[in-house]
Amino acid sequence: MKTLVSLMAIAVILFPGIVGAQEKVGTVGANFLQIGISPRAVGMGEAFVPLADDVAAAFYNPAGLGLLQERQILLSHVEWPADIQLEYAAVGMPAPSLGGVVALSMTLLHMDEMEVTTPFYPNGTGQMFTARNIAVGISYARFLTDKFSFGITTKYVQLSMHNETATGWGADVGTYYDTGFKSLIIAMSTTNFGPNMKFLTEDFQLPINFSLGFSMNPIHSGPHRLTTAFAGSHPSDNQERYNFGLEYWFDDMLALRAGYKVRFDEEDMSFGTGLRTSLGSTSAQIDYAYVPFQHLEQSHRLSLILAF
Repeated sequence: MKTLVSLMAIAVILFPGIVGAQEKVGTVGANFLQIGISPRAVGMGEAFVPLADDVAAAFYNPAGLGLLQERQILLSHVEWPADIQLEYAAVGMPAPSLGGVVALSMTLLHMDEMEVTTPFYPNGTGQMFTARNIAVGISYARFLTDKFSFGITTKYVQLSMHNETATGWGADVGTYYDTGFKSLIIAMSTTNFGPNMKFLTEDFQLPINFSLGFSMNPIHSGPHRLTTAFAGSHPSDNQERYNFGLEYWFDDMLALRAGYKVRFDEEDMSFGTGLRTSLGSTSAQIDYAYVPFQHLEQSHRLSLILAF
């Protein structure tokens, strides 16, 4: 408990001050690293830092990977506005020889080809180009006590547009603490922390984000389980944001989710559902999330998690 209090004090006192000095909208790059990859998390308004207990924790809070008791594979697809699509894949597994859990992940943002235009050829030159962003990560998490877990993800980031490329690296760190008080979980994460990247002649920062979250199960009786979650975050390029989420499971088979976001440009409400079933020694979970944007097209997410 003393360790947790110390970490929280350092984060609250120091980190917002450091990031606050960088609070400038539109001054970071590699923004695809901020697109939520888990329909389960997105359906809950991404108040997911304290609930990241599956392999998607490699993206949201690597400390949650310490909860994995078996191997998991996640495949996720995101339909983003303007015909942009994002794919995410991750595999996580307990590693007793390392005293914890390891995971590998990959994020790919891609779009259809577009025609090159110039001031002299505004209708197109006949040449085509595309843009593609990739992040590949490796994660490790372990419980330092029976209730406190720590995790880290390091990632290689590459941005490509036409014939130009920018590369760099970043890191995520997280903590997860089961208080033992009425199912209360407290978790923190800092994502995309790393050196500046450079595209052509311009330097830019990664989208650093600090999050602190709480979750609790007000109902957990028989086949019914209701989880409530809250997360507050401080992104390096914007003001503080707040996420609220609900997740209801019936008989650990069917899930219904709803979430609400505060101080987000396009998003506020979100909805989702999930279905879990057993296939012999393997369990399969399918999750879906829907996010209606205020001015852009709506976003859909679909994922499959296999556990064995």
